[in-house]
Amino acid sequence: SSDLSAIASAANCRQLADLGTKFSSAVSGAGNSGDMKKVAQLLQAFAAKTPSEIRPDFQVVADNYGKIAEVVGTMKPGATPDAATLAKLQKLATQIDSVKLQKASEHITAWLQKNCSR
Repeated sequence: SSDLSAIASAANCRQLADLGTKFSSAVSGAGNSGDMKKVAQLLQAFAAKTPSEIRPDFQVVADNYGKIAEVVGTMKPGATPDAATLAKLQKLATQIDSVKLQKASEHITAWLQKNCSR
C-alpha cells in the first residue's frame, strides 16, 4: 500500500483553501436564506474532503453544527427564537461537548499553522 502521508502539505493547503472558498460561497447562499440545515449539509460535505489528519476534527465541528441546525431549522438570522426553540437550544447546550469541540478547533488551527504557513 502506498503511504499517502508523503503527499506534500502545500498541496493539502491549496486543496483546503480551494475547498474553503467553495464552502464559503455555498454557505453565503444558504446562510442568507436562513437555511442552517443546508449549511450543515455543506459543512458535512466539506469535512469529508478535508485532509485526513484533520478530518476527524472537522467532523466534530460539522456534527455539532448539525445538531444546532436541527434545533433552529430555517429560522432567519437575527430572528428571535420562540420559547420552544429556546428550550431546545438550552437542552442542546448541555449535550454539546464544548471541550471536544474546542480541542478539535485547536487541532485544526495548529495543523493549518504548521502545514500552511508560508
